[in-house]
Amino acid sequence: MIKNLQKIHSKEYIDKTLTEMEEILLGLYGPEAGKDNYLYMLTAVENYLESLEDPEIDKYAKFNPARPYENLKGKVFAISY
Repeated sequence: MIKNLQKIHSKEYIDKTLTEMEEILLGLYGPEAGKDNYLYMLTAVENYLESLEDPEIDKYAKFNPARPYENLKGKVFAISY
């Protein structure tokens, strides 16, 4: 999975993000269920990335973490609660 993610983000960004996600899941669900959910999430991400074609990967690779909402310019959203 890391190989596929590195087509999109730097290793440092990946490591930081995965560590934060694991910590959040462990905090929410406790050690056992948190680890299970983290591993499930990793498997789901891996399956999704493996399903992508190169043009789709290129689209995601353009994402800039420093400007996370840049790709939303010009789009209209309806938010409901």
